Amino acid sequence: MDFWSELVGQEGAVATLQSAADPKNNADLAHAWLITGPPGSGRYNAATLFAAALIHNANSDVSRETLREQIVSGNHPDVTLVRTYTSGINVSEMRKVAAEAYYLPTTANKKIIIIEDADRMNAYAANSLLKALEEPPATTVWILCAPAESDLLPTIRSRTRLVRLVTPDPAKTAALLSAHSGIDADLAARVARLAQGHIGMARALAQKPELLQLREDTITEVLRIQSLSDAMTVAAKLHSAATEHGEAQVDERIIRKKNEIKHAYGLAPNDPVPRELSGELTKIEAMRKTWLTRANIDAVDRVLLDLLTLCRDLFTVQLKTGAPLINSAQEQRITALGAALTPAQIATFMTALEKARIHITRNVRSRDALEAALISLLTI
Repeated sequence: MDFWSELVGQEGAVATLQSAADPKNNADLAHAWLITGPPGSGRYNAATLFAAALIHNANSDVSRETLREQIVSGNHPDVTLVRTYTSGINVSEMRKVAAEAYYLPTTANKKIIIIEDADRMNAYAANSLLKALEEPPATTVWILCAPAESDLLPTIRSRTRLVRLVTPDPAKTAALLSAHSGIDADLAARVARLAQGHIGMARALAQKPELLQLREDTITEVLRIQSLSDAMTVAAKLHSAATEHGEAQVDERIIRKKNEIKHAYGLAPNDPVPRELSGELTKIEAMRKTWLTRANIDAVDRVLLDLLTLCRDLFTVQLKTGAPLINSAQEQRITALGAALTPAQIATFMTALEKARIHITRNVRSRDALEAALISLLTI
């Protein structure tokens, strides 16, 4: 299977990264890269694949696939991953990472630093990164990932080489899921359509039936709203289900992190914990509240994104485009509602959903933001 096959529908970006990773072109390799694209386009995948291809130049005895596995697991000595499970990346984290940029690589000819959510840097962290980019060591390559160029300071953007990704075609996403994950073709097509090409979300929907059910319930419940009481009840129900999913994700992450630490000390998951190791595990547990805040925001944002696909379906019906509906399981109710609305009314609901997405990132209670968005349905 092709090394770059996970980057579905990104032929232009793949050609750029392949060329840059070619040893013949290393003299022209940019010291900093910015990979942008909508959610699900594969920004992080592109960054780790690119890093593995670059490292393979100096260590061709190890396959690119193996190097990529080491990078993703955080076990490659010359690759630093900056991944945040909180609301942002602060200046102390970035200063620590910036200092690592000046370490010489050990097994490769480049030290690579990947920042998965560069858009989550606060102003102080961004300025700390800028200083590191202004005087880059020749042996270090930075790879930043963000949804859009505008999410970063212009001074940072000007010091990077840009690679843009696009939203993957759902049909190509379905083919990838079937080929890579062994998912039934019909299920793969269904979840790819619901996730609108978002590979990670489509895979999660296929592998976690409870998540797929939550996705279907979201649309079904919202279509039943007839009154203020209905709107508030549905908002409470969807918020509860979303935050429960967020909590489950955090609990899984804590268990995984603890097991990784135990494994590093040669312990099995169920082995007794030595006293000298208990402090490390306690630190992981202490992160639960911080991680949970971000996980709940992301879970509610996912609900809002799902409802935006409902707006797309309503436009499809209202404008009679003939395009297939994303939420085809509720086609009858969507058709009836879409025929009864005007484009302006659908746009009003869409605007309310987008405002709610902004509000939950600005310390507005996510349940209140979701309620306000659903109540807007009653005014159209």
